[in-house]
Amino acid sequence: MEVVVVGAGVAGLAAARALADAGHRVTVLDKGRRVGGRLSTRVFANGGRADAGAQFFTVRSDEFARAVTTWQAIGLVHEWCRGFSSSDGHPRYAVRGGMRQLAAAMASGLEVRCSIYVEHIRVEANRVVVDWPEAHGHEAGRLVADAVIVTVPVPQAAALLGGDVFVPSISYLPTLSLMVAPDRGVEISPSGGLQVADDPVW
Repeated sequence: MEVVVVGAGVAGLAAARALADAGHRVTVLDKGRRVGGRLSTRVFANGGRADAGAQFFTVRSDEFARAVTTWQAIGLVHEWCRGFSSSDGHPRYAVRGGMRQLAAAMASGLEVRCSIYVEHIRVEANRVVVDWPEAHGHEAGRLVADAVIVTVPVPQAAALLGGDVFVPSISYLPTLSLMVAPDRGVEISPSGGLQVADDPVW
């Protein structure tokens, strides 16, 4: 079976990997310059790094725990902490070199095309047609497949499907992310993380 996955974030890459491992032909398309979606790592001029999206993840299922154990065994993932100001016993995992490295590892061996701005998805004669216009140095293109998996946020998915599939109305609240590279040491908990609640500024 031929499958197109729209979105190269962690969900899209996980789906693509499972399908590819099952013997299906999979192509992943993403509008970003690189894979990862919210697994985004910024590198500062002084060599410092900051994860602009997810900074860590937790495990809630046995299936995901098996994947994390594999990532730990190859040195990609490590247990960061079990709480911030104090231990709550729940492990938080981080990725060596930044969260973007996890996405890169998940994408390894998959057919992934970045900087592809999918414009529309439609069904023709029981096949799925995925179109994109010329943009950012890439020619316009089209893929025809047996199935499509859309992992982008709901408003984007609704626009892509163009009324062919009912998508519920969902709105998102904006989040402000501030990345700061201090020029001197700062006092912070041994975990390296700080969780602030009910602060008048933050």
